[in-house]
Amino acid sequence: YIKSQIVDSSDPDSVVQCFDYSSMGQLAFSDDVDGDGQLDIYGPIQVNYDPSSCDPDTWANDAVAVLASQGITLDKYQHRVYILPGLDTLFSVCKWHGLGNLGCGVACRIWVANCDMVE
Repeated sequence: YIKSQIVDSSDPDSVVQCFDYSSMGQLAFSDDVDGDGQLDIYGPIQVNYDPSSCDPDTWANDAVAVLASQGITLDKYQHRVYILPGLDTLFSVCKWHGLGNLGCGVACRIWVANCDMVE
C-alpha cells in the first residue's frame, strides 16, 4: 500500500505528485533505476531515534545501515528519499515538513515529513 502511495501518478496525494507539484513539473524520479522490473522502494524501516532531537542525517545513516544488514546497498542511487512518520511530533521538534540536499553530487538525500501542504 505505501509503495502505491509513493509512485501512483494518478493519486494527487502521492509522493510523485507532490514532487511534480512542488517543482512545477521540473522534477521526476524513476521507480526502477536498476532495471530489474521491481520498484526501488525499500521499507518500512524501523530506526531508533530521540523524539526530542532533530537529526535527519543520523536517521538516514541508520536506515542505510539496516538495509546494508539485509544485503541492500544504495550505491547505485544518487537520490534517496526518506519518508518519515510521526508528523506532528517531528514538526514540533524539527520545524520543517521537507528537507533536501542541494549540490550534493554522489548521494542526495530528501526527507519528506508531510506532503499534504498545498499552498
